[in-house]
Amino acid sequence: MQKKNKAIKRFKKEQKQLAKSDPTYRLKSAIVQSANNDNVWAFPFISLSEHTSDLAVKQNLDVLCNQERKATIKLARNGKRHPSLDFRNSLKKYFDLHKSIYWQAVISDITMPKPSTHNGFLLLDHVLMRKFDKDKFSIMFNNLLNQIDYHIWISIDQIKYFGNQNTRKIAIGDMITGQSFIERYRDSNRQEYYSLGKTIIEHCGIPLIDDYYLDGSEVKAINARIIDNYDRKSDWVVKLEYPSYYQSILGRYKTINMKTLQFIKGDIWSYYQPSKYSKFFTLNDKQIKFRNYQELSNTVLGKK
Repeated sequence: MQKKNKAIKRFKKEQKQLAKSDPTYRLKSAIVQSANNDNVWAFPFISLSEHTSDLAVKQNLDVLCNQERKATIKLARNGKRHPSLDFRNSLKKYFDLHKSIYWQAVISDITMPKPSTHNGFLLLDHVLMRKFDKDKFSIMFNNLLNQIDYHIWISIDQIKYFGNQNTRKIAIGDMITGQSFIERYRDSNRQEYYSLGKTIIEHCGIPLIDDYYLDGSEVKAINARIIDNYDRKSDWVVKLEYPSYYQSILGRYKTINMKTLQFIKGDIWSYYQPSKYSKFFTLNDKQIKFRNYQELSNTVLGKK
């Protein structure tokens, strides 16, 4: 006990000395605490203002996308377990009206398919009810901004369309945007919850922006677009593919949208790989993401 009290006194003394030597120490400490509480949400990004010379060759873009995705995973994903929020119940009205919603999130985890269903689930972290707009995209913001929940699991067999390309790979740390109908389900206690049902994936990759600026509590991007087709090498967790019969069905329609989905029967094919990153079920409610402001700053800037 005496040893513990001495350590506490020494820590408090060090904190006072740091506060005196750095006038921004208290602010930095508050920012770190906010990030550790998952109150700061962020997406990975590559800024042309910082990497113009690196992007002349596509291979360089592939490398930068993978580097940014891996370097910012710590901030982009949840750092601890959170109880399901009341915000999720805001989805009820869309379920009742059979209306779809637009959303943005970060790919955080995956479950391997069960032999009985041949289907897995993707974990989406930091889920916002917001349509992707290149002129209104934020790369960092307060978690209360259009929040649906800290996380949502989506059944992969609910993904019915992912664009014109025949295949799409998805990696942990990718930003993902989509449009979904809402479905209702009950837990083992018969408690009602709402989640994402039939879904169109619009984008999944790394945002490329011209530059960014601070606007109140948000860091906003200038001219954002998402690099969907970068080469993730072997670091992907699910590959989606249209089987030939499904392509024939899609070919009947000039455009694919949420109304079209009610006429499309069948499932896309999916291939799985285990995640190489920490799993959702290993998180607890007391984990710390960042030990200090420098570590947080390096993560935000995509430095290891």
